[in-house]
Amino acid sequence: MKLHTMVLNVFIAFTILSPALQAKQETAKGTTTKIEVRKTAPSKNTDGQAGVKVVSIDSVHMLRNSQEGKQLESAIQGEVTEFEELVRKAHNDLNTEKDIITKQASVLSKEALEEKQQKLMSVKKQKELEITDRRETLMSSIQRRQITLRDKQIKVANQLLEEKGWSLIVEKNAPFVLGVAKAIDVTDEVLGAVDQAFNEEASSKEDPKKVEKKA
Repeated sequence: MKLHTMVLNVFIAFTILSPALQAKQETAKGTTTKIEVRKTAPSKNTDGQAGVKVVSIDSVHMLRNSQEGKQLESAIQGEVTEFEELVRKAHNDLNTEKDIITKQASVLSKEALEEKQQKLMSVKKQKELEITDRRETLMSSIQRRQITLRDKQIKVANQLLEEKGWSLIVEKNAPFVLGVAKAIDVTDEVLGAVDQAFNEEASSKEDPKKVEKKA
């Protein structure tokens, strides 16, 4: 694979893993992320009778629009830019060395020219291996941080499920969900709670005494 094509093959935008893909990856690791169904106090329907309260959330929207999600996106963009610069530098270095060999070709012996060309190919292969390793490490890091953030947000959603007496939270992006009515969408409400939890966590890190007072 040519170095100048490697960046094009690395599509590392802030892409949120689909629930189906994430489930496969986490199941393979022996862990799963769940949006729980809990035994809560029955909610009341419009007739005042006990009923099942089903709500939906858009976890992709929450990942992209939460305060912590935006910070993560910015960090990822910086890392991707750094990686792209690494690829460009490697490509330019190889081109410079290739030009030098081309200019020297007329004064070098056949054996010396072949030796330089072989050395250049060896360096090229080594750089490609290094870049492939960096790319895989970066992609793995991005996926891990996205999954960690999603788990945190789902935890907040499940806490609200307890507090609000919801019976079931449906992920609107799940492959088995054909559609969700806006009337049961609580994404903005959960997103507000997610941002509040993030701000409280950040505040407690800045001022540990606040945690002691709450305790």
